[in-house]
Order: sequence, then structure tokens, then C-alpha cells
Amino acid sequence: MAEGRLLTFSTPPSYSFDSTYKLWKTDAMKEQVSTMLRELLADNRQEKRQAHPFLCEVHMESAVNIIWLAVDMFKFSPQVKYIAIDLFRRFMLGHTENLLARLSSMTAEGHKRNRMLRLLEKRMKEQSPLWVITCVMLASKLVTHKGNLSAISAQKFLKRIEMNVHTSSIIRSERRILEQLDFRCYQNSSMLAYLGVVISVVGLWEGDGTHFTETIKSRTIKRVLPEDLFEMSVTMLDLVYLNYEKVYQQLYTSLTELPVIPDKHKAAFAHVLADRILLAGSVVASAAFVLGGQAICAAVISSITTHIHTPCKDIITMVSCILNCAKLPSNIKSLLVDV
Repeated sequence: MAEGRLLTFSTPPSYSFDSTYKLWKTDAMKEQVSTMLRELLADNRQEKRQAHPFLCEVHMESAVNIIWLAVDMFKFSPQVKYIAIDLFRRFMLGHTENLLARLSSMTAEGHKRNRMLRLLEKRMKEQSPLWVITCVMLASKLVTHKGNLSAISAQKFLKRIEMNVHTSSIIRSERRILEQLDFRCYQNSSMLAYLGVVISVVGLWEGDGTHFTETIKSRTIKRVLPEDLFEMSVTMLDLVYLNYEKVYQQLYTSLTELPVIPDKHKAAFAHVLADRILLAGSVVASAAFVLGGQAICAAVISSITTHIHTPCKDIITMVSCILNCAKLPSNIKSLLVDV
């Protein structure tokens, strides 16, 4: 191993590159990854600008549980899960902003508006399962032309979770979501695309380890196949989404030492919730820890922070929360000593 370098992969990842070319040269792959990374960074900035604190109240975890249950029941691919999440988030963002704008125009600040806000939140939670399964239905159509989720199958699924709706309501819900999204179902890249680009960055540009101790830098790093890292990253991403509130509450507590997120902080923390680069980088680093231990995790974090410019401290803190949620003991916060 070259002195002062942390090598993580024996070969650059290739699964992210679908092309008629039989062979990609390293320089061409780096150029392609750089282009994809710039696009995702721009998307991520837009997502953070659009973040809304009210979405913290509409619990994401319950929606994720429904999506995962439906995908498992109908044997859809992980792509369907994460496209459905994106569709649901974008719909809820636009729908919530419209409702809040209407409420503000109808009532003045005070007790009446607060009461109506509580009623609005309750109604949205009651309608949420219908919107969620509709997003799964749309996602399945985007991924495959056959075997997608029909309105009748969606109706049967909703009955299983004790929500009785007519198929016509599901069709109206589909139309409403599409109109809210302006029929732009592919406006955002899914989290799987973020994972692919982060892993490509790690594989093509090895970290120099400048943020970490000499002990870490001098170790021999176990080589990990990018395909294995991607598979484990998807597993860790599933874990985060299924424990969404717990992971992000731990992150907030780690940063502020406060046990709950007060209302006055929700607007600022909404930007953290919307930061997909932070999530993707932390998930990939967590997967690296599972596969290769703390040394390879450090190497991956080094490469991520060098080329994606997410603060090292933020990644390490988030990784600690993810590993804690997975009940995987680690001393990953010790890497913060030299940061």
C-alpha cells in the first residue's frame, strides 16, 4: 500500500455504468461519476431548500412501514420502495404547503389556527395510507410494464391494514398525486442512485486519511467488492428508513444534547432530514463498518468527505446513530479526536 493512502477497492465499481461500451477506462469513469455527482449535489441543495418543518409531524416511519409491507407482499424490487418514498415525500411537501397556505389565508394566528392545524394533521394521517399505497402503485408502473400494482390489488392491501376504500377513490388519489407532482414522476433521483454515486466516488478516489490518526492510516485495509458494499448499503438504508424517527432523534440529541426536538428547532432540523448526501454517505460508511470494521469505515469516510465535502463530523455522528440503532457496538466516535 502506498504510504499515507487508504485503498478500499481493488477495482473501481462498474455496476453504475450501463453503456454499449464493453470497457470503461478509469478516466472516463471518473468523468462520468463527477457529472453524476454534480447533478446529485444540485438536487440535494434543492431538496434542502424545499424542506418543510411540518413534514416532521407527518410521521415518515408509518409511511415507510406501509411501503415496505406492500413491496414485500407483491415482491417488488428495492427500486419500487425508494421511488415510492420519493413520490410520497414530494407529494406531501406540495400538498402540505398548499393546505397551510389556504389555512393562513382563512384564519389569523392564534388559538383557532392552532386547532385547525391539529385537525389538519389528524386528517392527513388518516388519509396517508391511501396516498402511500397510491405512490407504490405509481412506482411499480415506473419500474415495470407488467406485474405492476393495480387499483384492485391496492384496494385489497388497504383492507388488510383496515382501511376500506373503493377503487374509484384509489384512481382519484392517483390523479391527485400526479397533478400535485405536475406529472413529473422522475424529478428526483432515488436514494439508490445516491448510494451508487457515493460508492463510485469511494472506489475511484481513495481517501488520503488526513482526518484520521496515524494508527488508522498505517493499517492494512481489507478490500471490499463494490457490489458487496452496495448490497450492504441497501440493507442499512432499509434499517434507517424503518427506524427513521429513532435514528434522526438520536442524531439531533447527539448534536444538541436535547432529548426531543422542540418546535423552534424543527424548521432548521428539517434541512438535516432532507440532506440525502449526508444520509447516503453515512449509510455507505455504516455498511463499510459492517463488512470491514472501523479501519475500512474510516477509509470510506475519508474519501466521502474529501470529494463530496460533507463535514467529517456530521458523517461520523450519523454513522454512530445508525450503528447504535442496528445494535452494532462501535467506537466510531473516536475518529472525531483528530477532526
